Amino acid sequence: MACRLIFAFLLAAPLVAAGQHEHGSSTSEKLGTVNFSTSCNAAAQPLFNRAVALLHSFEFSRAVAGFNDTLKADPSCAMAEWGIALSRWSNPFAPGIRQAAALTPGRAAVERALKIGPRTDRERAYIDAVSQLYANFETVEQGTRLRAYRDAMLERLGWRGAYPLWGDSTARVARTLVARGYRAILCCVDTTQLDAAFCGRDYDEQLLADLPAHVDPCGENGEFHTCVHAAPIFRKAIALERGERVLRDARFQYVDLVESELSSGAGHSSR
Repeated sequence: MACRLIFAFLLAAPLVAAGQHEHGSSTSEKLGTVNFSTSCNAAAQPLFNRAVALLHSFEFSRAVAGFNDTLKADPSCAMAEWGIALSRWSNPFAPGIRQAAALTPGRAAVERALKIGPRTDRERAYIDAVSQLYANFETVEQGTRLRAYRDAMLERLGWRGAYPLWGDSTARVARTLVARGYRAILCCVDTTQLDAAFCGRDYDEQLLADLPAHVDPCGENGEFHTCVHAAPIFRKAIALERGERVLRDARFQYVDLVESELSSGAGHSSR
């Protein structure tokens, strides 16, 4: 997502800011560390944190299971139903219009959350926001609902969305970023849209030339995600080495990126 740094931040920032979401090493699942405080009881809180980490890792079915475990520990945890609703939406960057069969379970989770009743204004704001994804989906088109969700999440921070964000072709934006010294690696590829071999490649002019015609140069349709490791705005580049490759959900090809002990101002990644 080298071209979508700001856009991705707008989508993720409310969760990160509220939850102090830190991606770090894990001794088991490599999910990182989440501390998303809620009004749920002490037994439910760590289960909720793990489920949010799974959600952020695009492990949607496992996230739903994790939020259900949270509800078993605390049936009054409305935020667990919020998590289920957001997980049911699945990949936020995936193309296509979601069908009623996929939307109905998400709306049901919102209804259950409201029936339980959020205990704080903050929790109500999260639940009200996710409800926008499913509200009147039979008659309100998906783009309108997505924008309403984004606006609701941004409103919590006193931010305002800019639509469209770039105002230029993504092909021109991509080449401009590369020319200005932004360096990134494709860390995840949706193999239903792009060959798994692209995962782990540098985001550079050669990659842009090799992308199939149907793939957006900025991955705007969820074709790929990137890790930016060098940029003019960085104090110094992050030296990265490619590690284990993992296919998740029989669809998403990931590559682990491990910070090297070496540091280089040039910002080139180790192949």
